[in-house]
Amino acid sequence: MSITKKMVLSNIILLIVPVISLFFIDIVLGYLIIVSLNGSTGTFITLRFISIILVFLLVNVTISWLVSRHIIRPIQMLNEHARKIGEGDLDTPVTVNRNDEIGSLSDSFETMRKNLKTLREKEDAYNRNRQILMAGLSHDLKTPLTSMKGYVNGIADGVADTVEKRHRYTETINQSIERMESMINELFLYSKLDLEEVEFHFSPVQLAPYFSDIVSEYQLDHPEIMIELQGSQHLAVSADREQFYRAVSNIIGNSIKYRGQEPLLIQINIFSKDGFVYIDIKDNGAGIDEHDLPHVFETFYRTDQSRNSTTGGSGLGLAIVKRIIEKHDGEINISSLLNKETVVSIKLPQVML
Repeated sequence: MSITKKMVLSNIILLIVPVISLFFIDIVLGYLIIVSLNGSTGTFITLRFISIILVFLLVNVTISWLVSRHIIRPIQMLNEHARKIGEGDLDTPVTVNRNDEIGSLSDSFETMRKNLKTLREKEDAYNRNRQILMAGLSHDLKTPLTSMKGYVNGIADGVADTVEKRHRYTETINQSIERMESMINELFLYSKLDLEEVEFHFSPVQLAPYFSDIVSEYQLDHPEIMIELQGSQHLAVSADREQFYRAVSNIIGNSIKYRGQEPLLIQINIFSKDGFVYIDIKDNGAGIDEHDLPHVFETFYRTDQSRNSTTGGSGLGLAIVKRIIEKHDGEINISSLLNKETVVSIKLPQVML
């Protein structure tokens, strides 16, 4: 029952109960005092007045107690919950089990508490990620800087006393600069994606010719690898061509970077199911250890195999890929067997051309 109905009912009780009580008081007191006890009319009027006052007091006390129990006390509880939320306690549920306006208000308080808790958890996670990001960036920039400093000092101290040595030193310095530049560019892109400052321009993309161009480009640059492309010629998705190319190139680049000992074979399979397009990119490279798989999309996370000077990346590549795919309303997953294969699966909503 709503509070409005309860208040109307209480007012009705306040009117009806005294009237009914007065009727019975007149009958009972009139019979006892005047008829049975032969009392005076003045005594009857006095007792009648006292009885009416007692009835009014009893009814008002009862109604006030009911109102306090059903309205004031729950409001006091909500006020206490509001105070706790204001003090930062977002773990205590707001529980007032009612089917009236106060119950609805309680549900709104509980929804607000949950939303605030979710926002605080997201903020805490963001702060942790930012700390990890800065720590990783500091660590990864320190390595090439230390290398550059050593080689610059070597040149200045005359250690590189031949043209060949100076050329080797300057080449190493140049590689370190390129590595730092690549790392900073990826960090800048990741930050813009994180702040949603990258503009995406979506249009229908027919995947078979789109991937065919990418495959041709990589086979031209890396004639030693084999890339097979399979899939329907008519499957299409809505994509930002530039950003989606960046994501796919990063995946294929990782396959090339961690190719293992065997001749590298990359197989790209495109198919559709239940209104979605699936893109599986499979390679026979070094693979990823099982304990590393849950973390490969984290910022600055790199598997043990990639922590070396020849193949180690910035640790942001797959984090960027995940953000780009999510911007396409898609999903990305990785499965892998160490020293055998890695499969990157992308799921995107299908569009009809």
